[in-house]
This record gives sequence, structure tokens and C-alpha cells, in this order.
Amino acid sequence: MTGTILLLVTVKLKQYLGQLRRSPRNLLSLAAVYLAWLFVIGLVSLMIRLTGILSGAGPRGFLGILSEVTVTAILAVGIFLGVKGGITAFPYEIDYVLTSSVRPRIYLLADLLFQLFLLGFFIIPPTSLMLTVLTHPLHLDYLGRAIPLYISTILMSILLSHVLGVSRGRIGERWVRLIGWTLMAVVSAPLVLLALRIKPPALLSPHPALLVSSAIEAPSAALFWILPYLALLGLTYLHLSKSNFYSSVSPILFSVLMEPPSRLSRYFKIPGVGRVFGLGSARSYFSLMYRLHLVRVVREGSLWTGVVVLLFLTLANTALPRLIGVAQFPEVAELTMIALYIPLLPALLSINWSISERPNTWVISLSQRGERYYVSGLFLAYFTVTLLFSILLYGLVSIGSSEAPFLLVDLVLLLAMSCFGSTLSVLVSLVMRLAPSPFSLGSLLYILIPLTGSILLSLPILVVRLFEPLASSPTAALMANMVAYVGVSAAVLYKVLTAAGARYLGG
Repeated sequence: MTGTILLLVTVKLKQYLGQLRRSPRNLLSLAAVYLAWLFVIGLVSLMIRLTGILSGAGPRGFLGILSEVTVTAILAVGIFLGVKGGITAFPYEIDYVLTSSVRPRIYLLADLLFQLFLLGFFIIPPTSLMLTVLTHPLHLDYLGRAIPLYISTILMSILLSHVLGVSRGRIGERWVRLIGWTLMAVVSAPLVLLALRIKPPALLSPHPALLVSSAIEAPSAALFWILPYLALLGLTYLHLSKSNFYSSVSPILFSVLMEPPSRLSRYFKIPGVGRVFGLGSARSYFSLMYRLHLVRVVREGSLWTGVVVLLFLTLANTALPRLIGVAQFPEVAELTMIALYIPLLPALLSINWSISERPNTWVISLSQRGERYYVSGLFLAYFTVTLLFSILLYGLVSIGSSEAPFLLVDLVLLLAMSCFGSTLSVLVSLVMRLAPSPFSLGSLLYILIPLTGSILLSLPILVVRLFEPLASSPTAALMANMVAYVGVSAAVLYKVLTAAGARYLGG
């Protein structure tokens, strides 16, 4: 039994790394990306520490908020994956492992260990580094309490994910979705109250996020309150693992990134919508490519996954000013949301395109200048969806916080981040010929490159946004210069993109 589990975990890890494990250079590159990510985490932590010192805030206040956000995010990931299937099944496992004599419980335990390693790899080192920077020289005391609590939270998240996923064969997918989204609302409750600056009621005192927060801030018996959650989930897990759930297992990549909402087609029957998404109304080859990509983007699952992720990150971001002792939330929250989160949406779309659409692009090369029109339509579809959603998200955040007015500089920044993020996302997916494995380190490149590149290209606008009175009262000349900068930079990137499309597409 133990040997079979270890063998399954080993094979899953090799499949997870995919082609990257065959080249030491690729592994070193990914290690460099991971270390760079840790460096960014450490730099942000240092800024929070210095700002906290300047504002007179002690470590316990923002450590508690940070723990609430972290624990809520970990549990939310588990619930979201559980609604989507819960098990990180690879396509080869569907064909070979699930059709073999491996018992369901053995396979489930192997997947539990794999997810524990995966989430621990992405969560424990960054959070430990952040805690170390924020609490030095008392970091050993804080880490001694925090790491076991975070590991327990990760285990709870995986158990939730598996319980929800396996339950689909028992109670049906509709009930699992209802239970899952209800749990998501309960788990996110402290974060919502934190954003609204409302003290959590006594009814929420047993909430895991609040328990972990109190245990990290000061020595307490909160860890023992986590044990009943683990015991309940563990017993439910062992009971459900007896059943044969193989028939309900689907590849996690397709269920998370490629599965659209089941009733989405109804929205396209609304009068007038067909004029936008209808392919028959296309008047040129470029218009046809744009509409094809736009319909695919709207109907695919990665768009809605990205929307959920961005909404959750925006909600979590409302805690940032309280972490650094800034009283006015909207100015910091809106800026951070625009600068950091918007390029994530086209990046997720590019991952899906690389997996599902790139193998079919050889057909495009058969038509004259097909690659150029295809890439142009792909960029414009990404840009349209990203800009519209970013404006909507910015408006919702601004309306929810009446202190912050709409700023013209923010609109230019939205335009820049959407344009640069969409262009770089398409460019990265063209240049990187290997499709990323689901939730792999390779997929980080699809996200980090557009994210970092968009921020660097938008630095002139970010500088204007940070200084007053330029941000609130920009002159007409300044606005014209910023718009001209975005236009010229976008035109240069567009030329590079179309050239890359002609070179790499269909090859």
C-alpha cells in the first residue's frame, strides 16, 4: 500500500514537471523564477515593515490581518477546486491509473500527498519569509506557531477539496456546487467584514481564519480548536474514500480552466447580443478572427476562473492599508488592484489558448497573411475583455468606497495595463512553444512575464499616479503625453507581436 502510494506520487511529480525535468537549464530557469518571486515577497514585506514602523503600528496588528487573508485564501482555493472536481487528475491517470486495479482510497491518498507538497511549496516558503521579515528578531517564536497552523490549514483545504469532489458521485454535482459556494461565502465572511471595517461577531469566533489569527498573534489554545475541524473532515474523508468515485473524476486542468458555466449559452440569445458575437456579420477576415476569439474567450472556463480570482484578490487587497497603517483604503487598494491584478486575466487566457488552441493553428498558416490576422484578433479579444472587466472592477471598488473619486490618471493606467498585459500574454504564449502543465512552475512564466512587463512599461503612469497634485489634477498636456506614450508603446509591441505571430504560429 505504501509503495503504491509513493509510486503514484512520484509519477504525478514527474508528470507535473513534464518536459521541463529533461533539461537542467529549464529547471534552473524555473528555480530562478521561484527565487525571484521570493525576492519580491521579501521586498514587499520589508516595505510593509518599514511603513509599519513609520506609522507606529506594531507587528501583531497586521500579522493578525495577514493571517486572516492567508487562511481564507488557502481554504477558498480548496473549496473552489472541490467544486470543480477536487482531484488533481492528469489525463494519463484517467487512461491508465483509474482503469487499473489501484483502489480508489489509495489513489485519493496519493493525490492528497501530491497536493500537500504542491500547496506547501507555493505557500509555506513565501509566508515564512514574510513572517520572518515582519517579526524579526522574534521571528523564531512566530514561525514556531505559524508553520504548524498553516500546514493544518493546507491539510483542511485539501480534505475539503477531496470531500466535495468525491461527493459528486453521491449527492450530485448540483448539490456539491450549492454546498461549495455556501462554504465559500462562510469562509470569505471575515474578509468581507475586514473590507467593510466591521468587527466580526461572536458567532464567527470559531472560524478557522480567526482562530489561526489569534494563535499567531499570541500563544493560545486556538490550535486545539483546529483539531475538531481536521477530525471531522478526516472521518468524512475516510468514509467517502471507500466508494468508487472514478467515474466522476475529470482532468483538473479542463474542469478549472476550460469548463464554462453550464447555462452560459442562454445569455447569447438576448436580442442584440448576436450582433456582437455573431460570426455571420463579420465584414472582413480580421473581423472574423476577432469575433471567433471573442466568442471563444467569453465561452471558455478560464475567463470565469480569472474573474473569480480577481474578485477575491481585490477583496483581499482591501486589508493592505490596515497592514501598513494607512487610514484611507481606496487610494492604495485601487492602485494596487490596477497595477498588479489586471494582467492576470489575459495571462490565464493565454495558458488556456496554449493548451487547447495552439495545436490547431497550422490551419491558419494555409491562408494568406492568416497568422497576422489571427494574432491581431487574439490580442484585440484579450484587450476588449480585460479593459471592460477592469473598468467594471474599478468602478465597483470606487462606488464601494465613497472617499475616492474617479481619477483620469487611473483610467489611463487601466488602459495601459490592459493593453500591455494582453500584448505580452499573447507574445509569451507564442514564443513558449511548450504548453504548461496544470498548476506547474512553467505556468508561472505565463503569468509573471506579462505581470512584470506590464508594470515596468506602465512605470511613467504609475509615477504620475503616486504624486499629488498630478494624480488628482493632471494638466491637459500631461494627459496627452501619457496617452501618447501608451499609444506609441502599444504600437511598438503590436509590431513585435505580429512579427512573432508570422514566425512562430503554425510551426
